[in-house]
Amino acid sequence: QFPPSAISADERFFATDQEIHPLDNSKSGRLYVAICAPGKGAQTPIVRIWSALLQSSYEVTNYDPEANIDPFWTLVGYFNAMRELAGALSLYRQDIPQRLDLMAGDDARILDENNRLELSSRASSQNLPALLSKLELKFPNAQDSVFATSMFGTGVDIDRLSLMVVHGQPKTTAAYIQSTGRVGRLSSGLVVSFFRASRPRDLDHYEFFTGYHRALYRYVEPVTVASFSPRARERTLGPLSVI
Repeated sequence: QFPPSAISADERFFATDQEIHPLDNSKSGRLYVAICAPGKGAQTPIVRIWSALLQSSYEVTNYDPEANIDPFWTLVGYFNAMRELAGALSLYRQDIPQRLDLMAGDDARILDENNRLELSSRASSQNLPALLSKLELKFPNAQDSVFATSMFGTGVDIDRLSLMVVHGQPKTTAAYIQSTGRVGRLSSGLVVSFFRASRPRDLDHYEFFTGYHRALYRYVEPVTVASFSPRARERTLGPLSVI
């Protein structure tokens, strides 16, 4: 067998893993949090999750103006379907501002419609470079929020982002790793996964959330390859003959 088995489970021949203690803040990493609200429907938890995250980052700037709040100022919402994105967008325009007013009153964060981006199939590919350049702007000129679909998981390399809400478990673990890996690159990151209790697949991931994330890469689906298909032979026989 290669690589050979090691004495410790943390020894993987190529790398040595070490599980970080939750109270150890000396090493930045990504913290995954799961939320499931049975009996609350889908809209009420979305409004409360988004309002709490948006308002918390705003209050930090009031308490400590010197704090580096830029990584957590822009909230990224990841959606598996355009229908879910459109529903959350309507909540963002009306219900979430109302919730912020209820939470903080005169000290509520004001959400500007011009400080919102959408990275989905509805966005033109010609406008994509301009949208990404807006996303790179730092606080206080940073965007308030980003509404994204699977487009966000490939090719979006914005290192300043550190805050994300995942609405429902993506269809594959690879897509989940790709999307959540876009936040928390330079500093620590927070990924909040919102699961709907009415969906059996979401409920299953919620119940085994900790074990799933401790061995996240073990659950990546294998890629199926027809090894003797004509195209596969064309791509592999040349290098093999050279070797």
